[in-house]
This record gives sequence, structure tokens and C-alpha cells, in this order.
Amino acid sequence: VSAPVSAAEKRQQLEIILTSLSEYRSRYNYAIFVGEPLEQELALVQAYQLQVLAAMAGLQPTDRHAAPTHPSWTTLIAGVIDGIEDRKTFSATQSAVMADAITHNYPVIAVALSAGDRKLIRAEALKMGNAGDSEGLNEARHQLLQ
Repeated sequence: VSAPVSAAEKRQQLEIILTSLSEYRSRYNYAIFVGEPLEQELALVQAYQLQVLAAMAGLQPTDRHAAPTHPSWTTLIAGVIDGIEDRKTFSATQSAVMADAITHNYPVIAVALSAGDRKLIRAEALKMGNAGDSEGLNEARHQLLQ
């Protein structure tokens, strides 16, 4: 992000990183499905995806009313939200890692999302219910509902 290159080139490089991370995420999901113990790695990949997405969002124009829709961004965020709530797959600690990533990165990401995308994310956050078992989960939910 701090490289002395154009914003367009930075976005292109970040898109490549996000594509690679999505491939890792897909492979880890499948590995977990067949019984491999890679939940920690998947939680970390999802948290890192949000960090990269925030870096990319920081390069976007900040006019919230004219923001383009980003269905893939919305899907990525919704997947992390689902992961936070998935106690069959993720431990409380792993959920906390993902919740912390939302708490720190979603405010930057939200600025680059369209009103429709933010509405979809709020709807996903409402599905989280009251995450009363962790202050970190409550804070993540709060960020998503803003």
C-alpha cells in the first residue's frame, strides 16, 4: 500500500493477494470438510483477508453515496460472520480472531461499500444474535451494525 506506484497498480496487486487468499480459504474449507484439523489456519486466512480488503478499501473513493457495489466483498465479509458463529468448526479463540479482524477492519471497508452492501452486511450481523459469550464478538457485531 505504501509503494510509490499508482493507486490502480496497488489495487491490482491487492486483488491478486485476495484471489490467492480466496484459494487458500477454499482449500482449507475442503480440508476441514474431509477431516483435516486446519481450523486455526482457516480462521487466520479469513482474518487476513479482511486486513487486505481494508487496505484495498482505503484506496477506493470515499463518497459513500456513489460507492460501487462489491458483491465479492460482501460475500467475503458474510463468510467471516458465518465463521464467527460456527462453533462446530471454530473454537472460541478462533472466532475471537475473526471478530477482532472485523472490529479493526470493517470501519475502513464500510466506507467503500455501497448502501446496499452495507445493508446486506447489517442483515448478516443481525443473524449473529447476541454474542454474549465474548466482548470481542459483541464489538464485532456492533461494528457491523453501524
